[in-house]
Amino acid sequence: MFFKSTLFLVVPLAVAFAQPAVVFTGGVRNAASARSGLPNAGIAPGAWFVVQGRNLGASPSPVRSDAPTTSLGATSVQVSAGGQQFDVPLLSVSSGEILGRLPVEVPVGDATLTVRVAGGASDAAKFTVPASSFGLLTVNQTDDAGAMARDFFNGVTFNLNSLLNPVKPGDEVLLWGTGLGSPDAAIVEILVQGASAEITGKVTGDNGLDLIRVRMPAGADGCGLPVATRIGGALNPVGLLSVSAAGQACLDQNGFSADDLAKAKANGGLNTAYLFLMRYGVAGAGPGSSFDIGFANFSRVSYDLMTAFRSNWAQNVPGACYAANTDNQGSFSTQGQPGADFFGEFYPFGEAPLDAGPMINVTGPGGPQQMQRVDTGLYTGFFLNFTNPAVSYFTPGDYTLAGSGDGTGGFSANVKIGPPVVWQNVPSGAFPGAAATFSRDKDLKLTWTGGSPGDRVWVAAYSAEITDNTFVRAGVVSCYEQTQNGSLTIPASALQFLPVNSMDGTGFVFLYSMAAPQRFQPTGGKLDAGYVLSLSYSATLASFK
Repeated sequence: MFFKSTLFLVVPLAVAFAQPAVVFTGGVRNAASARSGLPNAGIAPGAWFVVQGRNLGASPSPVRSDAPTTSLGATSVQVSAGGQQFDVPLLSVSSGEILGRLPVEVPVGDATLTVRVAGGASDAAKFTVPASSFGLLTVNQTDDAGAMARDFFNGVTFNLNSLLNPVKPGDEVLLWGTGLGSPDAAIVEILVQGASAEITGKVTGDNGLDLIRVRMPAGADGCGLPVATRIGGALNPVGLLSVSAAGQACLDQNGFSADDLAKAKANGGLNTAYLFLMRYGVAGAGPGSSFDIGFANFSRVSYDLMTAFRSNWAQNVPGACYAANTDNQGSFSTQGQPGADFFGEFYPFGEAPLDAGPMINVTGPGGPQQMQRVDTGLYTGFFLNFTNPAVSYFTPGDYTLAGSGDGTGGFSANVKIGPPVVWQNVPSGAFPGAAATFSRDKDLKLTWTGGSPGDRVWVAAYSAEITDNTFVRAGVVSCYEQTQNGSLTIPASALQFLPVNSMDGTGFVFLYSMAAPQRFQPTGGKLDAGYVLSLSYSATLASFK
Protein backbone atom coordinates (compact mmCIF):
# COMPACT_ATOMS: atom_id res chain seq x y z
CA MET A 1 0.00 0.00 0.00
CA PHE A 2 1.53 3.32 -1.04
CA PHE A 3 0.17 6.77 -0.28
CA LYS A 4 1.04 10.27 -1.40
CA SER A 5 4.19 11.54 0.29
CA THR A 6 5.07 15.18 -0.29
CA LEU A 7 8.02 15.74 2.03
CA PHE A 8 10.81 13.49 3.19
CA LEU A 9 13.47 14.87 5.49
CA VAL A 10 16.87 13.28 5.98
CA VAL A 11 18.13 13.85 9.53
CA PRO A 12 21.13 12.11 11.15
CA LEU A 13 20.00 9.34 13.50
CA ALA A 14 21.77 10.65 16.58
CA VAL A 15 20.33 14.12 16.10
CA ALA A 16 16.81 12.88 15.38
CA PHE A 17 16.29 10.87 18.55
CA ALA A 18 18.19 13.23 20.83
CA GLN A 19 15.42 15.76 20.36
CA PRO A 20 11.64 15.71 20.80
CA ALA A 21 9.35 15.13 17.84
CA VAL A 22 8.27 18.18 15.83
CA VAL A 23 5.07 18.27 13.77
CA PHE A 24 5.06 20.90 11.04
CA THR A 25 2.33 23.50 10.91
CA GLY A 26 -0.26 21.94 8.62
CA GLY A 27 1.64 18.67 8.81
CA VAL A 28 -1.42 16.47 9.47
CA ARG A 29 -2.79 15.57 6.03
CA ASN A 30 -5.04 13.15 4.22
CA ALA A 31 -2.69 10.43 2.95
CA ALA A 32 -4.16 10.51 -0.55
CA SER A 33 -4.85 14.18 -1.27
CA ALA A 34 -2.06 15.59 0.96
CA ARG A 35 -4.21 18.67 1.63
CA SER A 36 -3.82 20.58 4.87
CA GLY A 37 -4.83 23.89 6.39
CA LEU A 38 -7.31 24.71 3.62
CA PRO A 39 -11.12 24.88 3.62
CA ASN A 40 -11.68 21.34 2.38
CA ALA A 41 -8.83 19.76 4.31
CA GLY A 42 -9.30 17.53 7.32
CA ILE A 43 -9.03 13.91 8.42
CA ALA A 44 -12.34 12.03 8.45
CA PRO A 45 -12.90 9.18 10.91
CA GLY A 46 -11.38 5.98 9.53
CA ALA A 47 -9.18 7.78 6.98
CA TRP A 48 -5.50 7.13 6.37
CA PHE A 49 -3.39 10.22 7.03
CA VAL A 50 0.24 11.33 7.22
CA VAL A 51 2.06 13.35 9.85
CA GLN A 52 4.98 15.40 8.53
CA GLY A 53 7.74 16.92 10.61
CA ARG A 54 11.16 16.02 11.98
CA ASN A 55 12.46 13.62 14.64
CA LEU A 56 9.30 11.54 14.16
CA GLY A 57 11.23 8.28 14.02
CA ALA A 58 14.71 6.84 14.38
CA SER A 59 15.48 6.35 10.71
CA PRO A 60 15.29 8.48 7.55
CA SER A 61 14.08 5.34 5.75
CA PRO A 62 10.56 4.15 6.53
CA VAL A 63 10.05 1.39 9.09
CA ARG A 64 6.92 -0.47 8.00
CA SER A 65 4.58 -2.91 9.65
CA ASP A 66 2.63 -5.67 7.91
CA ALA A 67 -0.43 -4.69 9.92
CA PRO A 68 -1.34 -1.42 11.70
CA THR A 69 0.10 -1.19 15.22
CA THR A 70 -0.15 1.55 17.87
CA SER A 71 3.64 1.56 18.45
CA LEU A 72 6.17 1.27 15.65
CA GLY A 73 9.92 1.75 16.03
CA ALA A 74 9.44 3.42 19.46
CA THR A 75 7.04 5.95 17.92
CA SER A 76 3.42 6.33 18.98
CA VAL A 77 0.69 8.83 18.08
CA GLN A 78 -2.28 9.93 20.16
CA VAL A 79 -5.27 12.02 19.11
CA SER A 80 -7.40 14.01 21.54
CA ALA A 81 -10.96 14.96 20.54
CA GLY A 82 -14.25 15.47 22.35
CA GLY A 83 -12.62 15.00 25.75
CA GLN A 84 -11.26 11.57 24.79
CA GLN A 85 -7.85 10.23 23.78
CA PHE A 86 -7.28 7.69 20.99
CA ASP A 87 -4.22 5.65 20.04
CA VAL A 88 -3.53 5.81 16.30
CA PRO A 89 -2.73 2.57 14.40
CA LEU A 90 0.50 3.12 12.42
CA LEU A 91 1.68 1.46 9.23
CA SER A 92 4.93 3.35 8.49
CA VAL A 93 7.31 5.60 10.41
CA SER A 94 10.39 7.56 9.36
CA SER A 95 12.17 10.62 10.75
CA GLY A 96 10.18 12.85 8.40
CA GLU A 97 6.79 11.19 8.03
CA ILE A 98 4.29 8.89 9.75
CA LEU A 99 1.48 7.00 8.04
CA GLY A 100 -1.47 6.09 10.25
CA ARG A 101 -5.22 5.63 10.28
CA LEU A 102 -7.56 7.80 12.34
CA PRO A 103 -9.75 5.59 14.54
CA VAL A 104 -13.36 5.53 13.38
CA GLU A 105 -14.47 6.37 16.93
CA VAL A 106 -12.93 9.87 16.84
CA PRO A 107 -15.80 12.40 16.98
CA VAL A 108 -16.30 15.14 14.41
CA GLY A 109 -14.89 18.54 15.40
CA ASP A 110 -11.59 20.05 16.50
CA ALA A 111 -8.79 17.68 17.47
CA THR A 112 -5.12 17.66 18.42
CA LEU A 113 -2.38 15.14 17.68
CA THR A 114 0.77 14.34 19.66
CA VAL A 115 3.75 12.27 18.49
CA ARG A 116 5.82 10.56 21.19
CA VAL A 117 9.39 9.38 20.62
CA ALA A 118 12.33 8.54 22.89
CA GLY A 119 13.53 12.14 22.73
CA GLY A 120 10.21 13.56 23.92
CA ALA A 121 6.70 14.35 22.79
CA SER A 122 5.77 16.92 20.19
CA ASP A 123 3.60 19.92 20.87
CA ALA A 124 -0.07 19.23 20.21
CA ALA A 125 -0.82 19.78 16.52
CA LYS A 126 -4.29 21.05 15.72
CA PHE A 127 -6.42 19.62 12.91
CA THR A 128 -10.09 19.22 12.01
CA VAL A 129 -12.13 16.02 11.89
CA PRO A 130 -14.97 16.50 9.36
CA ALA A 131 -17.64 13.89 8.68
CA SER A 132 -16.16 13.48 5.19
CA SER A 133 -12.99 14.69 3.45
CA PHE A 134 -12.28 12.40 0.51
CA GLY A 135 -8.77 12.22 -0.92
CA LEU A 136 -8.26 10.43 -4.24
CA LEU A 137 -5.41 7.99 -4.72
CA THR A 138 -3.41 8.63 -7.89
CA VAL A 139 -1.17 6.48 -10.05
CA ASN A 140 1.85 8.67 -9.22
CA GLN A 141 1.56 9.37 -5.50
CA THR A 142 4.18 12.16 -5.54
CA ASP A 143 1.81 14.75 -7.05
CA ASP A 144 -1.71 15.23 -8.36
CA ALA A 145 -1.28 12.86 -11.26
CA GLY A 146 -3.58 10.46 -13.04
CA ALA A 147 -6.43 9.30 -10.84
CA MET A 148 -6.34 5.67 -9.73
CA ALA A 149 -9.52 4.93 -11.67
CA ARG A 150 -10.87 2.01 -13.66
CA ASP A 151 -13.73 1.67 -16.12
CA PHE A 152 -16.82 0.02 -14.62
CA PHE A 153 -19.00 -1.87 -17.10
CA ASN A 154 -21.72 -4.44 -16.33
CA GLY A 155 -20.39 -4.83 -12.80
CA VAL A 156 -16.83 -5.58 -13.95
CA THR A 157 -13.82 -3.29 -13.49
CA PHE A 158 -11.13 -3.15 -16.13
CA ASN A 159 -8.60 -0.81 -17.81
CA LEU A 160 -6.72 1.43 -15.42
CA ASN A 161 -7.38 4.94 -16.72
CA SER A 162 -4.42 6.39 -18.62
CA LEU A 163 -3.47 8.50 -21.61
CA LEU A 164 -3.83 5.47 -23.86
CA ASN A 165 -6.86 4.02 -22.03
CA PRO A 166 -9.26 6.95 -21.68
CA VAL A 167 -12.92 6.60 -20.78
CA LYS A 168 -15.81 8.08 -22.77
CA PRO A 169 -18.39 10.60 -21.60
CA GLY A 170 -21.20 8.59 -20.02
CA ASP A 171 -18.89 5.75 -18.89
CA GLU A 172 -18.82 4.78 -15.24
CA VAL A 173 -15.50 4.96 -13.41
CA LEU A 174 -14.39 3.63 -10.03
CA LEU A 175 -12.30 6.06 -7.95
CA TRP A 176 -10.16 4.80 -5.05
CA GLY A 177 -9.37 7.02 -2.08
CA THR A 178 -9.65 7.53 1.66
CA GLY A 179 -11.63 9.84 3.95
CA LEU A 180 -15.15 9.32 2.59
CA GLY A 181 -16.55 8.71 6.07
CA SER A 182 -19.93 7.01 6.36
CA PRO A 183 -21.26 6.53 2.81
CA ASP A 184 -24.76 7.37 4.04
CA ALA A 185 -23.70 10.55 5.83
CA ALA A 186 -21.06 11.73 3.36
CA ILE A 187 -22.31 14.60 1.21
CA VAL A 188 -19.73 14.78 -1.54
CA GLU A 189 -19.86 16.08 -5.09
CA ILE A 190 -17.41 14.89 -7.75
CA LEU A 191 -16.56 17.35 -10.50
CA VAL A 192 -14.75 16.49 -13.72
CA GLN A 193 -13.47 19.51 -15.65
CA GLY A 194 -15.73 21.65 -13.47
CA ALA A 195 -18.90 19.69 -14.35
CA SER A 196 -20.75 17.67 -11.75
CA ALA A 197 -20.50 13.91 -12.29
CA GLU A 198 -23.32 11.59 -11.27
CA ILE A 199 -22.37 9.41 -8.30
CA THR A 200 -23.79 5.94 -8.85
CA GLY A 201 -22.30 4.21 -5.80
CA LYS A 202 -20.18 4.69 -2.66
CA VAL A 203 -18.44 2.11 -0.49
CA THR A 204 -16.43 2.69 2.69
CA GLY A 205 -13.96 -0.15 3.22
CA ASP A 206 -13.13 -1.65 6.60
CA ASN A 207 -9.45 -1.13 5.77
CA GLY A 208 -9.83 2.63 5.34
CA LEU A 209 -9.91 2.55 1.54
CA ASP A 210 -13.05 3.94 -0.09
CA LEU A 211 -14.62 3.55 -3.54
CA ILE A 212 -16.81 6.03 -5.39
CA ARG A 213 -18.45 5.06 -8.69
CA VAL A 214 -19.16 8.05 -10.94
CA ARG A 215 -20.52 8.56 -14.44
CA MET A 216 -18.46 10.82 -16.69
CA PRO A 217 -20.41 13.99 -17.60
CA ALA A 218 -21.41 14.77 -21.17
CA GLY A 219 -18.95 17.00 -22.98
CA ALA A 220 -15.91 15.89 -20.96
CA ASP A 221 -12.93 15.45 -23.30
CA GLY A 222 -9.18 15.72 -22.68
CA CYS A 223 -6.03 13.94 -21.52
CA GLY A 224 -5.70 15.59 -18.13
CA LEU A 225 -9.14 16.63 -16.93
CA PRO A 226 -9.09 17.80 -13.30
CA VAL A 227 -11.10 15.74 -10.82
CA ALA A 228 -12.25 17.62 -7.72
CA THR A 229 -14.46 17.00 -4.73
CA ARG A 230 -16.78 19.60 -3.24
CA ILE A 231 -17.91 19.13 0.34
CA GLY A 232 -19.74 21.88 2.16
CA GLY A 233 -19.04 24.33 -0.66
CA ALA A 234 -15.24 23.90 -0.48
CA LEU A 235 -13.40 22.73 -3.61
CA ASN A 236 -10.54 20.23 -3.39
CA PRO A 237 -8.59 19.15 -6.53
CA VAL A 238 -7.71 15.48 -6.15
CA GLY A 239 -6.38 14.13 -9.47
CA LEU A 240 -6.67 13.85 -13.24
CA LEU A 241 -8.62 11.65 -15.66
CA SER A 242 -8.20 10.91 -19.36
CA VAL A 243 -11.50 11.18 -21.25
CA SER A 244 -11.96 10.80 -25.00
CA ALA A 245 -15.30 11.13 -26.76
CA ALA A 246 -13.83 9.20 -29.72
CA GLY A 247 -12.67 6.36 -27.47
CA GLN A 248 -9.11 6.68 -28.80
CA ALA A 249 -5.90 8.08 -27.34
CA CYS A 250 -7.16 11.35 -25.93
CA LEU A 251 -6.40 14.85 -27.18
CA ASP A 252 -5.29 17.47 -24.66
CA GLN A 253 -5.62 21.02 -25.96
CA ASN A 254 -2.82 22.11 -23.63
CA GLY A 255 -0.54 19.12 -24.24
CA PHE A 256 0.56 16.83 -27.02
CA SER A 257 -1.91 16.46 -29.88
CA ALA A 258 -3.25 13.15 -31.16
CA ASP A 259 -1.13 13.60 -34.31
CA ASP A 260 1.94 14.20 -32.14
CA LEU A 261 1.33 10.98 -30.23
CA ALA A 262 0.74 8.99 -33.42
CA LYS A 263 3.95 10.30 -34.98
CA ALA A 264 5.92 9.65 -31.81
CA LYS A 265 4.59 6.10 -31.62
CA ALA A 266 5.65 5.44 -35.21
CA ASN A 267 9.11 7.01 -34.81
CA GLY A 268 9.86 6.32 -31.15
CA GLY A 269 9.70 10.02 -30.21
CA LEU A 270 9.48 13.64 -31.34
CA ASN A 271 12.00 16.42 -31.91
CA THR A 272 10.52 19.25 -29.87
CA ALA A 273 11.05 22.95 -29.19
CA TYR A 274 9.91 24.55 -25.92
CA LEU A 275 9.80 28.33 -25.58
CA PHE A 276 9.22 29.98 -22.21
CA LEU A 277 8.69 33.73 -21.99
CA MET A 278 8.61 35.47 -18.60
CA ARG A 279 8.06 39.01 -17.31
CA TYR A 280 9.27 39.95 -13.84
CA GLY A 281 7.73 43.01 -12.24
CA VAL A 282 7.41 44.94 -8.98
CA ALA A 283 3.83 45.55 -7.88
CA GLY A 284 2.84 49.21 -8.17
CA ALA A 285 6.26 50.35 -9.40
CA GLY A 286 4.97 51.66 -12.75
CA PRO A 287 6.23 51.42 -16.36
CA GLY A 288 9.82 50.45 -16.98
CA SER A 289 10.19 48.61 -13.65
CA SER A 290 9.86 45.10 -15.11
CA PHE A 291 12.20 43.04 -17.23
CA ASP A 292 11.68 40.16 -19.62
CA ILE A 293 13.59 36.91 -19.94
CA GLY A 294 13.25 33.93 -22.25
CA PHE A 295 14.28 30.27 -22.17
CA ALA A 296 14.30 27.74 -25.00
CA ASN A 297 14.83 23.99 -24.87
CA PHE A 298 15.30 21.72 -27.89
CA SER A 299 15.29 17.97 -27.33
CA ARG A 300 14.01 14.63 -28.51
CA VAL A 301 11.22 13.33 -26.31
CA SER A 302 10.64 9.58 -26.31
CA TYR A 303 7.20 8.11 -26.87
CA ASP A 304 7.32 6.47 -23.41
CA LEU A 305 7.98 9.83 -21.74
CA MET A 306 5.20 11.51 -23.72
CA THR A 307 2.60 8.92 -22.76
CA ALA A 308 3.60 9.00 -19.08
CA PHE A 309 3.51 12.80 -18.82
CA ARG A 310 0.56 14.88 -17.60
CA SER A 311 0.68 18.66 -17.86
CA ASN A 312 0.37 20.54 -14.60
CA TRP A 313 -1.81 23.09 -16.40
CA ALA A 314 -4.72 20.71 -15.85
CA GLN A 315 -3.94 20.31 -12.16
CA ASN A 316 -4.06 24.01 -11.32
CA VAL A 317 -7.81 24.08 -10.91
CA PRO A 318 -9.38 27.58 -11.03
CA GLY A 319 -11.14 28.31 -7.76
CA ALA A 320 -8.92 26.00 -5.71
CA CYS A 321 -6.00 26.53 -3.32
CA TYR A 322 -2.84 24.52 -2.71
CA ALA A 323 -0.23 24.59 0.04
CA ALA A 324 3.39 23.75 0.75
CA ASN A 325 5.69 23.97 3.74
CA THR A 326 9.35 23.65 4.65
CA ASP A 327 11.66 23.93 7.65
CA ASN A 328 15.33 24.72 7.99
CA GLN A 329 16.37 21.14 7.20
CA GLY A 330 14.04 20.46 4.27
CA SER A 331 12.85 21.82 0.99
CA PHE A 332 9.38 22.84 -0.12
CA SER A 333 6.86 20.03 -0.44
CA THR A 334 4.74 21.01 -3.41
CA GLN A 335 1.10 19.98 -3.56
CA GLY A 336 0.10 20.61 -7.15
CA GLN A 337 1.32 24.13 -7.62
CA PRO A 338 4.36 24.72 -9.84
CA GLY A 339 7.66 24.83 -8.00
CA ALA A 340 11.23 25.64 -8.93
CA ASP A 341 11.00 23.31 -11.91
CA PHE A 342 7.95 25.25 -13.10
CA PHE A 343 8.38 24.83 -16.84
CA GLY A 344 9.25 21.14 -16.69
CA GLU A 345 5.87 20.53 -15.09
CA PHE A 346 4.08 21.76 -18.21
CA TYR A 347 6.10 19.94 -20.88
CA PRO A 348 8.68 17.17 -20.47
CA PHE A 349 12.24 17.96 -21.46
CA GLY A 350 13.49 15.16 -23.69
CA GLU A 351 16.25 12.70 -22.94
CA ALA A 352 18.45 13.82 -25.87
CA PRO A 353 19.22 17.57 -26.34
CA LEU A 354 19.22 18.97 -29.90
CA ASP A 355 21.70 21.57 -31.12
CA ALA A 356 19.83 24.58 -32.56
CA GLY A 357 22.89 26.67 -33.36
CA PRO A 358 24.82 29.35 -31.44
CA MET A 359 21.73 31.52 -30.83
CA ILE A 360 17.96 31.70 -31.30
CA ASN A 361 16.71 34.84 -33.04
CA VAL A 362 13.49 36.35 -31.73
CA THR A 363 11.74 39.14 -33.63
CA GLY A 364 8.69 41.00 -32.34
CA PRO A 365 7.11 44.47 -32.10
CA GLY A 366 10.09 45.62 -30.00
CA GLY A 367 12.65 44.62 -32.63
CA PRO A 368 15.11 41.72 -32.99
CA GLN A 369 16.63 39.98 -29.95
CA GLN A 370 18.62 36.81 -29.30
CA MET A 371 18.75 33.95 -26.84
CA GLN A 372 22.29 32.67 -26.45
CA ARG A 373 23.28 29.02 -26.14
CA VAL A 374 24.30 28.07 -22.58
CA ASP A 375 24.43 24.32 -23.23
CA THR A 376 23.48 21.91 -25.98
CA GLY A 377 19.79 22.44 -26.66
CA LEU A 378 19.42 25.11 -23.94
CA TYR A 379 19.17 28.87 -24.61
CA THR A 380 18.40 31.95 -22.55
CA GLY A 381 18.36 35.72 -22.94
CA PHE A 382 17.23 39.02 -21.45
CA PHE A 383 14.96 41.10 -23.68
CA LEU A 384 15.10 44.89 -23.92
CA ASN A 385 12.68 47.01 -25.94
CA PHE A 386 14.97 49.22 -28.03
CA THR A 387 11.99 50.64 -29.91
CA ASN A 388 10.47 52.02 -26.69
CA PRO A 389 12.76 51.53 -23.64
CA ALA A 390 9.98 52.59 -21.21
CA VAL A 391 7.93 49.54 -22.25
CA SER A 392 8.84 45.90 -21.66
CA TYR A 393 9.78 43.84 -24.70
CA PHE A 394 6.99 41.24 -24.55
CA THR A 395 4.15 43.49 -25.66
CA PRO A 396 1.05 41.88 -27.24
CA GLY A 397 1.59 40.79 -30.82
CA ASP A 398 3.20 38.28 -33.17
CA TYR A 399 6.73 36.97 -32.70
CA THR A 400 9.05 34.91 -34.91
CA LEU A 401 11.48 32.35 -33.50
CA ALA A 402 14.32 31.13 -35.74
CA GLY A 403 17.47 29.05 -35.44
CA SER A 404 19.78 26.67 -37.25
CA GLY A 405 21.82 23.78 -35.92
CA ASP A 406 22.82 20.20 -36.60
CA GLY A 407 20.10 18.86 -34.34
CA THR A 408 17.21 21.01 -35.52
CA GLY A 409 18.19 22.13 -39.01
CA GLY A 410 17.23 25.63 -40.11
CA PHE A 411 13.75 26.39 -38.78
CA SER A 412 11.32 29.21 -38.02
CA ALA A 413 8.12 29.41 -36.00
CA ASN A 414 5.44 31.99 -35.26
CA VAL A 415 3.98 32.54 -31.78
CA LYS A 416 1.55 35.07 -30.33
CA ILE A 417 1.66 36.91 -27.00
CA GLY A 418 -1.56 38.31 -25.52
CA PRO A 419 -2.17 41.32 -23.26
CA PRO A 420 -0.63 41.22 -19.77
CA VAL A 421 -2.51 41.08 -16.48
CA VAL A 422 -2.16 44.19 -14.29
CA TRP A 423 -2.56 43.92 -10.51
CA GLN A 424 -4.98 46.71 -9.52
CA ASN A 425 -5.38 46.78 -5.72
CA VAL A 426 -1.68 46.78 -4.80
CA PRO A 427 -1.57 47.51 -1.04
CA SER A 428 -0.25 50.86 0.12
CA GLY A 429 3.33 50.81 1.36
CA ALA A 430 4.13 47.92 -0.94
CA PHE A 431 7.61 47.09 -2.20
CA PRO A 432 9.84 48.79 -3.32
CA GLY A 433 8.96 51.23 -0.53
CA ALA A 434 8.32 48.82 2.35
CA ALA A 435 6.58 45.59 3.21
CA ALA A 436 2.78 45.59 3.13
CA THR A 437 1.13 44.16 6.26
CA PHE A 438 -1.56 41.48 5.97
CA SER A 439 -3.67 39.92 8.69
CA ARG A 440 -3.90 36.15 8.65
CA ASP A 441 -7.36 36.50 10.23
CA LYS A 442 -8.86 38.29 7.21
CA ASP A 443 -9.54 37.13 3.65
CA LEU A 444 -6.96 38.41 1.17
CA LYS A 445 -8.57 39.62 -2.06
CA LEU A 446 -6.58 40.61 -5.16
CA THR A 447 -8.04 42.23 -8.27
CA TRP A 448 -6.62 42.66 -11.76
CA THR A 449 -7.37 43.77 -15.29
CA GLY A 450 -6.14 42.62 -18.69
CA GLY A 451 -5.17 39.17 -19.89
CA SER A 452 -7.03 36.97 -22.36
CA PRO A 453 -10.01 34.64 -21.85
CA GLY A 454 -8.75 31.18 -21.01
CA ASP A 455 -5.62 32.46 -19.25
CA ARG A 456 -5.17 31.91 -15.53
CA VAL A 457 -4.03 33.95 -12.57
CA TRP A 458 -2.01 32.32 -9.83
CA VAL A 459 -1.72 34.14 -6.48
CA ALA A 460 0.87 32.93 -4.00
CA ALA A 461 1.32 34.11 -0.41
CA TYR A 462 4.64 33.21 1.23
CA SER A 463 5.70 33.73 4.84
CA ALA A 464 8.87 32.78 6.72
CA GLU A 465 9.59 32.53 10.44
CA ILE A 466 13.08 33.68 11.39
CA THR A 467 14.36 33.56 14.96
CA ASP A 468 17.73 35.02 16.03
CA ASN A 469 18.64 35.46 12.35
CA THR A 470 18.04 31.74 11.80
CA PHE A 471 15.49 30.46 9.32
CA VAL A 472 13.01 28.21 11.15
CA ARG A 473 10.17 27.39 8.77
CA ALA A 474 8.03 28.81 6.00
CA GLY A 475 4.72 28.22 4.30
CA VAL A 476 3.16 29.13 0.99
CA VAL A 477 -0.48 29.10 -0.11
CA SER A 478 -1.32 29.27 -3.82
CA CYS A 479 -4.74 29.84 -5.35
CA TYR A 480 -5.86 29.93 -9.00
CA GLU A 481 -8.59 31.68 -10.96
CA GLN A 482 -9.64 32.30 -14.55
CA THR A 483 -8.22 35.60 -15.79
CA GLN A 484 -11.59 36.88 -17.02
CA ASN A 485 -13.04 36.73 -13.48
CA GLY A 486 -10.88 39.70 -12.44
CA SER A 487 -10.41 38.79 -8.77
CA LEU A 488 -9.34 36.04 -6.39
CA THR A 489 -9.70 35.66 -2.64
CA ILE A 490 -7.41 33.61 -0.41
CA PRO A 491 -9.61 32.69 2.57
CA ALA A 492 -8.42 33.47 6.08
CA SER A 493 -8.61 29.77 6.88
CA ALA A 494 -5.88 29.18 4.27
CA LEU A 495 -3.73 32.09 5.49
CA GLN A 496 -3.61 30.42 8.91
CA PHE A 497 -1.31 27.90 7.26
CA LEU A 498 1.39 30.62 7.04
CA PRO A 499 3.67 31.28 10.01
CA VAL A 500 3.61 34.74 11.57
CA ASN A 501 6.52 36.86 10.32
CA SER A 502 8.92 37.40 13.21
CA MET A 503 10.72 40.01 11.09
CA ASP A 504 9.11 42.52 8.74
CA GLY A 505 9.63 41.83 5.06
CA THR A 506 10.18 38.07 5.35
CA GLY A 507 7.10 37.35 3.28
CA PHE A 508 5.87 38.00 -0.25
CA VAL A 509 2.64 38.14 -2.21
CA PHE A 510 2.95 37.21 -5.89
CA LEU A 511 0.39 37.63 -8.65
CA TYR A 512 1.24 35.49 -11.68
CA SER A 513 -0.51 35.53 -15.04
CA MET A 514 -0.22 32.31 -17.06
CA ALA A 515 -1.31 32.16 -20.67
CA ALA A 516 -2.73 28.88 -21.89
CA PRO A 517 0.11 26.78 -23.38
CA GLN A 518 0.21 27.06 -27.18
CA ARG A 519 1.35 24.53 -29.73
CA PHE A 520 3.16 25.90 -32.79
CA GLN A 521 4.48 24.19 -35.88
CA PRO A 522 8.13 24.90 -36.75
CA THR A 523 8.87 24.91 -40.48
CA GLY A 524 11.90 24.26 -42.63
CA GLY A 525 13.90 22.08 -40.24
CA LYS A 526 13.96 18.79 -38.35
CA LEU A 527 11.58 19.78 -35.53
CA ASP A 528 8.26 17.95 -35.26
CA ALA A 529 6.44 20.28 -32.87
CA GLY A 530 6.87 23.31 -30.66
CA TYR A 531 5.17 24.60 -27.53
CA VAL A 532 5.23 28.03 -25.92
CA LEU A 533 4.30 29.08 -22.38
CA SER A 534 4.28 32.72 -21.33
CA LEU A 535 3.73 34.20 -17.90
CA SER A 536 4.29 37.41 -16.00
CA TYR A 537 4.29 38.23 -12.34
CA SER A 538 4.21 41.14 -9.93
CA ALA A 539 5.44 40.86 -6.37
CA THR A 540 5.34 42.83 -3.15
CA LEU A 541 7.15 42.35 0.13
CA ALA A 542 4.73 41.28 2.84
CA SER A 543 4.48 40.76 6.57
CA PHE A 544 1.80 38.37 7.83
CA LYS A 545 0.56 39.06 11.36
